[in-house]
Amino acid sequence: MAQAKTQRDERRDIPSTDQFGRQWHVVIELKTGDPCHLGPAQWSDPLHTPVGRTQDGSYIVTVPKSPFGHSLLGQVVVDFKAWADVQRREDQNWKLNLFNIAQDTYKGKFDPRELENDEYVMHLAGPRPWPPVAVLERVQRNKQNDPLVKQFLGLAPMSREGRHLLNRLTVEDFEALAAVGDNPTDVIPTEYPAFVKYMIEKKLAKTIGDAAQLWQQHKAALAEA
Repeated sequence: MAQAKTQRDERRDIPSTDQFGRQWHVVIELKTGDPCHLGPAQWSDPLHTPVGRTQDGSYIVTVPKSPFGHSLLGQVVVDFKAWADVQRREDQNWKLNLFNIAQDTYKGKFDPRELENDEYVMHLAGPRPWPPVAVLERVQRNKQNDPLVKQFLGLAPMSREGRHLLNRLTVEDFEALAAVGDNPTDVIPTEYPAFVKYMIEKKLAKTIGDAAQLWQQHKAALAEA
């Protein structure tokens, strides 16, 4: 009597490489040759690349197909243009929701340019879609001499600048920023108005908007500490 096949018998692991030279773990169905699992293989992914369907039903990570419809095994493509497009739409929806919240809160008496400095409204709006569109667009351009692109792709260690652009500064980063001031023992304020004032006085932020963005990152860093 023939032994029943297991799921493992019907699938195969295919070591694969994307257009950036990164290794991927790909599992395919033997009957169809189509992938049923994709994931980074032995490299960190600072962008948390979505390997399943996005909210609009598209796929960011795919195994390309030949003109004849066969999967090109051993290859993976990460579509940063499609990903940036998805994030751009999500960001616009988030902004529209932010404006609607401000409309309900202030009865139309608000400045759209200042909303992201409003801690209360930002709290009601929830986290902004991540990763930032600007980062995805930067990777999409893929300038080989851009060290930050290599960091975002997980091909080089993340720097403080890279974490800042990703809105992922750590508590250690903020402590280092505080040490830029005249007194290395400065304590970063834990209240929003004092934090904004501190960042501007220490010239760690040029505008209230810049300080507000740092505040959001600071809160996230404390939550993860």
